[in-house]
Amino acid sequence: MTSNAVDNRCENCLELQRSLVKTLGEKRSLLLRLQKEQSRVRKLLREAEKGKKRDGEEPSNSRDASRSVSGEGGGECLEWQLNEVMEVNKKWKEDYDAMKIKYQTENEMLQKELDLTKEKLANSETQVLALGTEVSRLAATLNELYQGQKPSPQSPFLDLNDFEVFKQQIQAYEEDFSNERRDRERAQGEKDNLQQQLLDAQDLIATLTQELAIYKSQLNECRQETSGLRRHSSDPSLFMSSPQLQIVYPASSSMSPSQWQRRQEQLKRGILTRGGGHPSLFYGGDVEVDKHRT
Repeated sequence: MTSNAVDNRCENCLELQRSLVKTLGEKRSLLLRLQKEQSRVRKLLREAEKGKKRDGEEPSNSRDASRSVSGEGGGECLEWQLNEVMEVNKKWKEDYDAMKIKYQTENEMLQKELDLTKEKLANSETQVLALGTEVSRLAATLNELYQGQKPSPQSPFLDLNDFEVFKQQIQAYEEDFSNERRDRERAQGEKDNLQQQLLDAQDLIATLTQELAIYKSQLNECRQETSGLRRHSSDPSLFMSSPQLQIVYPASSSMSPSQWQRRQEQLKRGILTRGGGHPSLFYGGDVEVDKHRT
């Protein structure tokens, strides 16, 4: 139980004590009033009895009858008032006794709780003192480890200068860590950029390799066609003299539709910038006519 709970319990005890004292004062004042009322009623009864005796000594019958009637009526009224006052006093006394017992019981319970709380508080204070002693011992041991010597009773803790030095070292470590992190992020970005450039270069090399293979294939086909034409020629003078006939070979392309479509896509992407010569330039096409020959 904490100190706040103890304070609250103490305040409750004080409040109950104050209310009990106040109730006792009210009951005492009521008892005093009842006692005064009883005294007054007794006095009235005595006076009534004295009046009866005086009235009995008078010779007049009419006066005796009238005074006896009035005396009897006054005595009955006073007796009724006395009984009523006694009944009220009895009820108040019963209420007072019940309330007193209730407050005494609550006061005993609160006193027990207060004693228990004080005991727990004493145990807590003992534990706090033990923990404080242990903390002091650990601090002295830590100081001894840092300084490499036995702790002196004058300075059981670390010096403020050492604390500032440690603080500056921690700040330097934080700055180094931040710089290293920024450098690592920048290097990672450069690495990603270079990898992307490498992929683009590999794609370009593959495209150029395919283009070179196409050109070699076209060159080989042109050479084969040229050698075939030379072998099938029957007149060797055609190769020695100037051309007399206009020979036109049909234009043909050795590229397949898929290769042609891929070439168009590469041209659109800007990867293939050089245009290959059409195979008809090697054979056929516009051939000059021999104008000297009639």
